Amino acid sequence: MKKRALALVTALAMSLSLLAGCGQKEEAAPATEAATEAAKETEAAKETEAPAAEAGEYDALVEKLGDDKTIRLATPGNYAPFTIYDEATKEWSGFEIELWNVMAEKAGLELELVQLDNPATFAELDLGRVDTVAKQISITPARQEKYNFTRPFFFSPYCLTVREDNDEIKTWADMEGKTMGLIEGSAMNEFVAMRDPDNKVKKNIYEGHAHLQEVNLGRVDAIAWAYLVLPYTMEKTPELKLKSVDIENPIYTEVNAYPFARTDRGAAMLELIDTILGDMMEDGSYSELCTKWFGLDVMETQPAIDYFNGASASTEAADYTALAEKLGDDKTIRLATPGNYAPFTIYDEATKEWSGFEIQLWQIMAEKAGLELELVQLDNPATFAELDLGRVDTVAKQISITPARQEKYNFTRPFFFSPYCLTVREDNDEIKTWADMEGKTMGLIEGSAMNEFVAMRDPDNKVKKNIYEGHAHLQEVNLGRVDAIAWAYLVLPYTMEKTPELKLKSVDIENPIYTEVNAYPFARTDRGAAMLELIDTILGDMIADGSYGELCTEWFGLDVMETQPAIDYFKENPKA
Repeated sequence: MKKRALALVTALAMSLSLLAGCGQKEEAAPATEAATEAAKETEAAKETEAPAAEAGEYDALVEKLGDDKTIRLATPGNYAPFTIYDEATKEWSGFEIELWNVMAEKAGLELELVQLDNPATFAELDLGRVDTVAKQISITPARQEKYNFTRPFFFSPYCLTVREDNDEIKTWADMEGKTMGLIEGSAMNEFVAMRDPDNKVKKNIYEGHAHLQEVNLGRVDAIAWAYLVLPYTMEKTPELKLKSVDIENPIYTEVNAYPFARTDRGAAMLELIDTILGDMMEDGSYSELCTKWFGLDVMETQPAIDYFNGASASTEAADYTALAEKLGDDKTIRLATPGNYAPFTIYDEATKEWSGFEIQLWQIMAEKAGLELELVQLDNPATFAELDLGRVDTVAKQISITPARQEKYNFTRPFFFSPYCLTVREDNDEIKTWADMEGKTMGLIEGSAMNEFVAMRDPDNKVKKNIYEGHAHLQEVNLGRVDAIAWAYLVLPYTMEKTPELKLKSVDIENPIYTEVNAYPFARTDRGAAMLELIDTILGDMIADGSYGELCTEWFGLDVMETQPAIDYFKENPKA
């Protein structure tokens, strides 16, 4: 998983230093020569393959595929040395192509190569028109929510890559204020976002591999590129004059595996391919193929060993301890939260117990940090008043990032995306869209972020607005005293379950008034900075290792990071 991959980058770089010294381009040549020889030998590959599987060894697994006995593999053919298509000869080669040829032969299946690049490869996978994708595909939390993966087949460090004549950028710290080129739809975007939580690095998004030329021409300062791949990239495109820097500390280490759709065919194909891949690793034929292309078996490097042994856990715990020490003697997190906003923060007056999505999230984060969690029952605007006075550390009530708040506080990465829709009485058939609100009255909450967003939606003040304390506006719209309110679409079912007399509905859900981007605010003090660093790190790790997605799904039936508002947000805000 991503968290483990990030924890192992240094170890992989150390392993690779045996091959590449300090990462100078000329020292990468032996690996390039290995791949060049490998490509020349592709036609004679059968002579060097491991012994063929015994007849019928995989027949039982193959039968689960039904009548369709063809593997359809989406792959671009433009990513040496993994997947290479020669337009002149119409022939395929590359490490992954040869690996798939071997696996298809062992299974007794036809292999159909479908030439596509990201993001079209995954679109075709989603439509069921291909079985999987080959282009050194990373395991990421987002993809794990959607696909099932084979065991990892490759571990690859991605390093800062700059022009050969660039002596200004030597480490990630030198990237502050610089511009980085990223690939649309690439897993690297998730990893880079985690490496740059404060958005100190500008990011430009490109289609395909256009970012290679952009950094070569000096239009962006750096890209993230696979250290093992760079020599082949420059061999294929001689005008590129690039170099990897700070290879001892890659931006991230990619853990590669094959994704399959969560369908009956996907499950059957996954079981078959994962079994063959495992057998090849056991009998040494995978090692021979990997060594042929890269001069080493990546499964024998320390990152692979650590990954499979789960050795990163103790490192992560130690990291949290070091961050917690920055808080000084006060090791208690004081969290202001109202307890009246299901399903995020709930306080039961009868049992005196707390529950809710955010409460559980904070309990987990406090436990990971080894800190006490003190819940201070307050509602807006008192929560922010206490934060300003330093009597609480942060606020939990699905808090929005707004321009006004960003002027005053520092925020963690977003942890939730929530569409706020027009909400009216169930018997109101007059208001169906925002356009129907002209001349009508809307109920707002004193001190709520929604007021800023509604004001932006209604710059000409065509909608009357009444301000209420707490959630009194819910009863006001229910009684018909105001025409509509803005209420979280995901929250409304819980609100009505808690207060059965409310008979409300969301309208025009395809066009929310706004989509709230939620994060945790911290004061701009030494303690606030230390607490922010700690919590943002833990939150990022939870998103990375899938535990956040599991918690979110437990409460909402889905991981909001995979919803369209989240996807659109990061597409529109590539620096976020």
